[in-house]
Amino acid sequence: TPEPIASASLGQVYKATVRSTGEEVAIKIQRPRSVEKIALDMHLVRTLSGPLRAIFNINTDLVGTVDNWGLGFVDELDYVKEADNARLFSQSILKTTLKDVVFAPAPVDSLSTSCILTTEWIDGERLDQSSQS
Repeated sequence: TPEPIASASLGQVYKATVRSTGEEVAIKIQRPRSVEKIALDMHLVRTLSGPLRAIFNINTDLVGTVDNWGLGFVDELDYVKEADNARLFSQSILKTTLKDVVFAPAPVDSLSTSCILTTEWIDGERLDQSSQS
């Protein structure tokens, strides 16, 4: 689709068809310059966290908290890691009572990079809107 079917802060998702196979896929594309934007934001927040802690007498490690946030954001930018996590999630869910209703779409590694995640296309419904609740 020329327009994204879903959008998030760090990426957009498109529906596509693989020319060679006809398979429908979802393609999640990282927004341009996401790494630089997050790095700048984290630097600014980290720089301000020390003075804010002193001014407001906050009894917590704000720098450490910001560093942990930063690690989380960086992990979200690694679509290879996201593909690995999807596979791990799908394997783990097989051991639960949700195995027949909850899964992650299978990644298509040959069409994925650290900034582009391609998965099989799934026609389904959101859990919070499921008719099987």
